[in-house]
Amino acid sequence: MVELNDAQTWTVIGVLAAGFVGFMSVIVTLLNRTLSAELRGIRTELSGFRAEVGVRFEGIERRMDGLDKRMDRFETRMDRFEARMDRFEARMDGLDKDVQAITAKVFGHDR
Repeated sequence: MVELNDAQTWTVIGVLAAGFVGFMSVIVTLLNRTLSAELRGIRTELSGFRAEVGVRFEGIERRMDGLDKRMDRFETRMDRFEARMDRFEARMDGLDKDVQAITAKVFGHDR
């Protein structure tokens, strides 16, 4: 077996420590590069996703605007219909009074 003196032992320890520190530096550098590349990829994907979502929301807004216009037209038609119904009811009330007057005249006031 090889016997080492004190200076040789410390030299071996220093060389192993330097090798370990160098190895850790390489590992950290490679890990940093890998993470940076992955984060750039994620940013790119998120940018694409953001653009796609924006396009979809614009489509939804256009559809909602179309629905708003249709609802406005429907409300206008309903307002016209209600006005016609009000006129019809007024005419029916007048007709009902006329029928009551005729009935009272023909059959007397007892009814």
